[in-house]
Order: sequence, then C-alpha cells, then structure tokens
Amino acid sequence: MAKVAGSKKAALIIKDALYILSAGSSDFVQNYYVNPIISKALTPDQYSAYLVGAFSIFVKVFYFVTVTVSGKMSHNLIKTEKDYSKGALF
Repeated sequence: MAKVAGSKKAALIIKDALYILSAGSSDFVQNYYVNPIISKALTPDQYSAYLVGAFSIFVKVFYFVTVTVSGKMSHNLIKTEKDYSKGALF
C-alpha cells in the first residue's frame, strides 16, 4: 500500500480503517472431525480452547502490526506465554 499511496497516506488509511476478523464453526468442523489425528489427540473442549488461543494471538499480532504501522506503539500488548495459554485478549 505504501508503494501505491505513499507511506503517510497508507498510515492514514490503516489508522482509520475498520477491520473485521472472523472465526467460525467451520474452523472446528473441517479440522477436528475430518482429521483423525486431531480428534484422537484432543477432546472437543481442548481443541476449542486451542482455536480460541490461536485466534487471540492472531488478533494481538494484527493489532500490534496495525498500531506499529500507524506510528502508535503500544506496550500493553506484551503478554507472557502464560497469558496466551489462558486465551487472554490484551
């Protein structure tokens, strides 16, 4: 985007953008029930917790990258691995 619009304009676009992130039942069904390795290794609750944790990390990284690009570094995003395993969001 910076190559097309320039760095300052790209930062403004990202800063003012609305982001929609989604995770749904297909993430669970298409992986847990179709893949016998996963369904034998984890209970449905364990796999659900894993997916929530993975999505939580994705949201944090996405937020961190967009905040960094717009020039506003946030140190509140630094969490320990223990926080991630609990599914804590910020």
